[in-house]
Amino acid sequence: MTAVLVESGPDAGVIWHFGEPNHEQRALAAASAWADLSHRSIITVSGQDRLTWLNDLTTQEIAKLAPHTWSPALILDAQGHIQH
Repeated sequence: MTAVLVESGPDAGVIWHFGEPNHEQRALAAASAWADLSHRSIITVSGQDRLTWLNDLTTQEIAKLAPHTWSPALILDAQGHIQH
């Protein structure tokens, strides 16, 4: 198996796939594989208004999530356009 690395951008140098990206993606979707995301940052938001602020900033209903639950979300700008 040969690793294919990301060439540019914030993930430059990270393994993109091992030669069979479609098979690997299906394994990830089926929860029978994992991806190393240790190069990514973890952001902690604290304070009384954190849920309201995150709810307003993202496309996800953050306020309705149970504690210690993760969920993907997109970050929006002031006009509602996707930034991240």
